[in-house]
Amino acid sequence: MNSGESYEWKVQEPEEIDDLVGELHRRTRANGLTRLFLDHEEENNIVRGRNQELLHEDTSEISEVRRRDGGKTWYHDDTKCFMLGIPDGSDKFRKVYMEQWGKLLINELEELGYDAFMADSDIYDAETGQQLVGMSGSNNSSTSIVRACWYEEEPEIDELLEADDQNPEKFHENYDTVEGLYNRLRDHIEPELADENFLSQEIRGAENDYSTNSDHWIAGTCIEKISYLNKTS
Repeated sequence: MNSGESYEWKVQEPEEIDDLVGELHRRTRANGLTRLFLDHEEENNIVRGRNQELLHEDTSEISEVRRRDGGKTWYHDDTKCFMLGIPDGSDKFRKVYMEQWGKLLINELEELGYDAFMADSDIYDAETGQQLVGMSGSNNSSTSIVRACWYEEEPEIDELLEADDQNPEKFHENYDTVEGLYNRLRDHIEPELADENFLSQEIRGAENDYSTNSDHWIAGTCIEKISYLNKTS
């Protein structure tokens, strides 16, 4: 589990998030298997998938950015994330990598006392149907990245939810916090704390625009509760 390079980054600005994904692709391409822990310390913000419409571009009250993968909206408040860069960009195998990634995380969750299962590329509690971990991925011609994000404490994101016309009470009912997962993974892997030089000038200087100008924007959030029956369907 400790082969390859491993890093931890303390996120201070939401704009760093997509640059970090780009940097992980770059380092994986150059060095092989690479892991990156993200400890989100920035102010609350909304991060959209690349095929999602930005809803608050004209207001300074809501911090909102877009990332390069095709996932859905995540509302950040002290979020914990763990990403794995794989030196293989094949679409054919990305689903396989996601499934293997999910099994690894489920094993760790079970050690923490959760009865977890994977459905629709996310991880859920078998007893409640609540989501524990949201997962997403991105790939290019030579590398793939799989990502897992979760809340370890109840996030204070009602203002963000209301701005998106989401029902805060219903949203909070759809997930459970996962206390201790981040430290457990970090203690196993022992990542190097990344400094300000971690992001290369190549990535910092890249102008990334993931707007598709599509008439068919994908709606929804990364937190969605499913029925327990879906476990066996």
